[in-house]
Amino acid sequence: MVWSAFNPENKDTVRRWDAEKVKNVEHYRISNHWDQQSFAVVLKQIVEWGGSLVIQYRPQAFSSDSASSLVEFLKSLKAYQSLYQHTVKVGLMVHRVFEDFLVHSDHQTQSDQRLWNSMMQLKQISKLICLVDFVFVTSSLLAHRLRWHPFLMFKKSISVGVMPVSSPVSYRAGVIQVRNLKQAYCGAVGDDCFVVGTYSSFKEPEVLTVISAVMTQLLLKNRGWIWLGFGRYSTHYFQVLRAEHSHLCERIVSAGELDPEALSAHVLLCDVMFQPYYQGINTQRASAMVVLDHAKPLVTSSGRYTEKIWHSRSAVRLQSWNDQNGFQQTIEELSLSDQTRHQLGQRGKQLYDEMFSWKIKRGLLEQMSETLKT
Repeated sequence: MVWSAFNPENKDTVRRWDAEKVKNVEHYRISNHWDQQSFAVVLKQIVEWGGSLVIQYRPQAFSSDSASSLVEFLKSLKAYQSLYQHTVKVGLMVHRVFEDFLVHSDHQTQSDQRLWNSMMQLKQISKLICLVDFVFVTSSLLAHRLRWHPFLMFKKSISVGVMPVSSPVSYRAGVIQVRNLKQAYCGAVGDDCFVVGTYSSFKEPEVLTVISAVMTQLLLKNRGWIWLGFGRYSTHYFQVLRAEHSHLCERIVSAGELDPEALSAHVLLCDVMFQPYYQGINTQRASAMVVLDHAKPLVTSSGRYTEKIWHSRSAVRLQSWNDQNGFQQTIEELSLSDQTRHQLGQRGKQLYDEMFSWKIKRGLLEQMSETLKT
């Protein structure tokens, strides 16, 4: 049994978990506002099911109050088990575990507010971990840090595993839809334009500086190119860019935040996806998983938090996260060959299918469910 502990108003999270179908694993959502009667009914269902309970916890989608509610839920579950002499093994899936505090060693570069938020999140999860039997995180690096972090290592003996982040968007756009999009976006330069896409939240200032510098230089050199950005905050960010680079405004285009079908179509429209990440790509990056799942060539960054698999499989093109010249040369090289772009996209798709897909995730969930039962 999988319980998704998130705010139902968070559309990204709801979309991701509504799409998941796991054999022998039921999905429910933990409400933030259950009364005592609701708790009693739900706890009875869990015990009667007789298996394991896996809770998905997204710190960024939960307030401190709702995290406290989850702690109270687990305490009530424990009390209910003791009262009726039943045992339910509980696992916890944690997404993007306080990476500012757990992973970043350069704490001096983090804002006081950002670091404080991370510490408060870590305090919350330390309470949760006391009440569960197993934890899944999204990165092998996070798993290592979590096992040995002083906030957590003395809490209890606990198993920590890695659950990959998968693409929240399936391949669903049609050829006609993609063709129509290209005609709409490429009107200023012609239907044969070369489209560089960026799917991002556009909120990491270190990365935005690099992305904008690289893309404005490429647009100046290549008049048949457009830069298409989409994702949360993309509209505001691109408005600022167009004001700063008025001579390029027709070729700096934002699509804003998109629904799943439109997002799939926009990724498929792009010839190359350019998505560097501060301190490097890693297995936590859902935006990268969307690109890989759609078999599009991805140019991204390598950094201290980039796992070995990104180097060994040649599934993406890597540059140091702030190497602007390297990014420009790589994107221009890919623009010269359809075959090279296709091959790179296919290697990315193969890596995704083997390591990050929902099929792999389902297998891990089912395996964990059986392990917790025994």
